[in-house]
Amino acid sequence: MRYSIPQVLADALAQGAWKNVSPDVLRRCLGDELDNLQLYENTGVMLRLSTNLDEAGYVDDPQFCMKRESKPASTDPRLVFQRALFIGGSVVPGDDVFVAVEQQDSENYDPTVLVFDWRKEVPCRWTDRGKLSELINGINLEI
Repeated sequence: MRYSIPQVLADALAQGAWKNVSPDVLRRCLGDELDNLQLYENTGVMLRLSTNLDEAGYVDDPQFCMKRESKPASTDPRLVFQRALFIGGSVVPGDDVFVAVEQQDSENYDPTVLVFDWRKEVPCRWTDRGKLSELINGINLEI
Protein backbone atom coordinates (compact mmCIF):
# COMPACT_ATOMS: atom_id res chain seq x y z
CA MET A 1 0.00 0.00 0.00
CA ARG A 2 1.26 3.47 -0.88
CA TYR A 3 0.81 6.07 1.84
CA SER A 4 0.51 9.82 1.48
CA ILE A 5 3.44 12.13 2.07
CA PRO A 6 2.49 14.41 4.97
CA GLN A 7 1.30 17.78 3.66
CA VAL A 8 3.44 19.57 6.25
CA LEU A 9 6.51 17.91 4.69
CA ALA A 10 5.38 18.59 1.11
CA ASP A 11 4.91 22.27 1.99
CA ALA A 12 8.33 22.52 3.66
CA LEU A 13 9.99 20.95 0.61
CA ALA A 14 8.13 23.27 -1.78
CA GLN A 15 9.07 26.36 0.26
CA GLY A 16 12.74 25.39 0.36
CA ALA A 17 12.82 25.34 4.18
CA TRP A 18 14.19 21.81 4.05
CA LYS A 19 17.34 22.45 2.01
CA ASN A 20 20.79 23.18 3.35
CA VAL A 21 19.95 22.52 6.99
CA SER A 22 23.25 22.19 8.82
CA PRO A 23 24.08 19.32 11.18
CA ASP A 24 24.30 21.92 13.99
CA VAL A 25 20.70 23.01 13.40
CA LEU A 26 19.53 19.39 13.34
CA ARG A 27 21.41 18.69 16.57
CA ARG A 28 19.63 21.61 18.27
CA CYS A 29 16.25 20.49 16.89
CA LEU A 30 16.54 16.70 17.35
CA GLY A 31 18.98 16.24 20.23
CA ASP A 32 22.42 17.33 21.34
CA GLU A 33 23.82 13.81 21.08
CA LEU A 34 23.19 13.63 17.33
CA ASP A 35 26.15 14.53 15.16
CA ASN A 36 26.50 14.66 11.39
CA LEU A 37 22.87 14.26 10.33
CA GLN A 38 21.35 15.55 7.13
CA LEU A 39 17.81 15.86 5.84
CA TYR A 40 17.17 14.26 2.47
CA GLU A 41 16.45 16.91 -0.13
CA ASN A 42 13.38 15.43 -1.82
CA THR A 43 10.82 12.66 -1.58
CA GLY A 44 12.55 10.67 -4.33
CA VAL A 45 15.64 10.28 -2.15
CA MET A 46 13.45 9.52 0.88
CA LEU A 47 11.60 6.76 -0.92
CA ARG A 48 14.75 5.34 -2.52
CA LEU A 49 16.38 4.97 0.89
CA SER A 50 13.65 2.51 1.92
CA THR A 51 14.56 0.29 -1.01
CA ASN A 52 18.26 0.58 -0.19
CA LEU A 53 17.74 -0.34 3.47
CA ASP A 54 15.61 -3.33 2.54
CA GLU A 55 18.07 -4.60 -0.07
CA ALA A 56 20.97 -4.19 2.37
CA GLY A 57 19.22 -6.32 4.99
CA TYR A 58 18.63 -3.61 7.59
CA VAL A 59 14.90 -4.36 7.86
CA ASP A 60 15.41 -7.97 8.90
CA ASP A 61 18.37 -7.26 11.20
CA PRO A 62 17.01 -7.18 14.78
CA GLN A 63 19.57 -4.50 15.73
CA PHE A 64 17.67 -1.97 13.59
CA CYS A 65 14.33 -2.61 15.34
CA MET A 66 12.03 -2.63 12.31
CA LYS A 67 9.10 -4.86 11.49
CA ARG A 68 7.46 -5.51 8.15
CA GLU A 69 3.86 -5.96 9.25
CA SER A 70 1.73 -2.94 9.94
CA LYS A 71 -0.73 -4.57 12.31
CA PRO A 72 -1.32 -2.32 15.30
CA ALA A 73 0.59 -3.48 18.33
CA SER A 74 0.81 -0.87 21.05
CA THR A 75 3.40 -2.92 22.94
CA ASP A 76 5.80 -3.28 20.00
CA PRO A 77 8.14 -0.25 19.83
CA ARG A 78 9.75 -1.21 16.51
CA LEU A 79 9.39 0.98 13.42
CA VAL A 80 6.81 -0.28 10.93
CA PHE A 81 8.93 -0.43 7.78
CA GLN A 82 5.99 -0.42 5.33
CA ARG A 83 4.87 2.94 6.72
CA ALA A 84 8.32 4.46 7.25
CA LEU A 85 9.45 7.48 5.29
CA PHE A 86 13.14 8.10 5.96
CA ILE A 87 13.54 11.88 5.97
CA GLY A 88 17.16 12.06 7.07
CA GLY A 89 20.19 10.18 8.21
CA SER A 90 23.90 10.07 8.89
CA VAL A 91 26.31 12.01 6.75
CA VAL A 92 29.13 9.66 7.76
CA PRO A 93 28.86 6.21 6.15
CA GLY A 94 28.70 3.47 8.76
CA ASP A 95 27.11 5.60 11.49
CA ASP A 96 23.72 4.12 10.53
CA VAL A 97 21.54 6.72 12.23
CA PHE A 98 18.23 7.42 10.53
CA VAL A 99 15.39 9.90 10.94
CA ALA A 100 11.93 8.68 9.94
CA VAL A 101 8.22 9.37 10.16
CA GLU A 102 5.45 6.80 9.87
CA GLN A 103 3.14 7.68 6.98
CA GLN A 104 -0.65 7.60 7.28
CA ASP A 105 -3.51 7.11 4.85
CA SER A 106 -4.33 10.82 4.58
CA GLU A 107 -2.22 13.86 3.74
CA ASN A 108 -3.46 16.00 6.62
CA TYR A 109 -1.55 14.57 9.52
CA ASP A 110 1.43 15.62 11.56
CA PRO A 111 3.58 12.53 12.17
CA THR A 112 5.99 11.97 14.99
CA VAL A 113 9.68 12.26 14.09
CA LEU A 114 11.57 9.12 15.10
CA VAL A 115 15.35 8.95 15.40
CA PHE A 116 17.28 5.70 15.54
CA ASP A 117 19.36 5.74 18.73
CA TRP A 118 22.14 3.16 19.16
CA ARG A 119 22.34 3.93 22.90
CA LYS A 120 18.92 2.39 23.52
CA GLU A 121 18.31 -1.32 23.98
CA VAL A 122 16.72 -3.52 21.31
CA PRO A 123 13.80 -3.24 20.42
CA CYS A 124 13.41 0.35 21.69
CA ARG A 125 15.90 2.19 19.50
CA TRP A 126 13.43 4.38 17.58
CA THR A 127 12.97 7.42 19.82
CA ASP A 128 10.24 10.07 19.64
CA ARG A 129 11.65 13.54 18.95
CA GLY A 130 8.36 15.45 18.60
CA LYS A 131 6.06 16.27 15.74
CA LEU A 132 7.26 16.94 12.20
CA SER A 133 5.72 20.43 12.28
CA GLU A 134 7.80 21.19 15.40
CA LEU A 135 10.98 20.11 13.61
CA ILE A 136 10.12 22.30 10.62
CA ASN A 137 9.33 25.28 12.87
CA GLY A 138 12.59 24.74 14.74
CA ILE A 139 14.53 24.68 11.49
CA ASN A 140 12.82 27.89 10.31
CA LEU A 141 13.74 29.63 13.57
CA GLU A 142 17.37 28.55 13.27
CA ILE A 143 17.85 29.64 9.66
